[in-house]
Amino acid sequence: MTSAVRRVAGGASLLEAVWVGYFLSLTSVPSSCPLTGCPGLQLSPLYGDALIVLAITLFADGMLGLWGAVVAYRVGAVLTAAASALMAVSAWAYYGYPYPASWILVGAAGAVLGAVGCMANILAARGGTGISEQANPMNLPVFG
Repeated sequence: MTSAVRRVAGGASLLEAVWVGYFLSLTSVPSSCPLTGCPGLQLSPLYGDALIVLAITLFADGMLGLWGAVVAYRVGAVLTAAASALMAVSAWAYYGYPYPASWILVGAAGAVLGAVGCMANILAARGGTGISEQANPMNLPVFG
């Protein structure tokens, strides 16, 4: 069971990284915006290099998570929480402005995907590696 949870967590990190990359390509600065930017874009963290670095790091972390590196799940929980927060802020920044509705929906879906990925990474990091009570060697029958 733990192996399945860890694979799901690694896959969720990979999917979140791809989703953030897709959102970045979808919401590239339109040529119709003036040099000062479009309304609402000052609230959106999308155009910084930090989100690109976050997506690349999240992709590498997802690959390590699929491979089974235990540290990847703790790092993945932090990275997916950060990506989820940035996607939620971006969806909120676009809401109410004349941007395509698909940007808002993709941002909201990315925030939900990030929350699910964060929970999967937390569960994978906790992973039960202890000995069950039944298999514990101290539970041997006592004869006497």
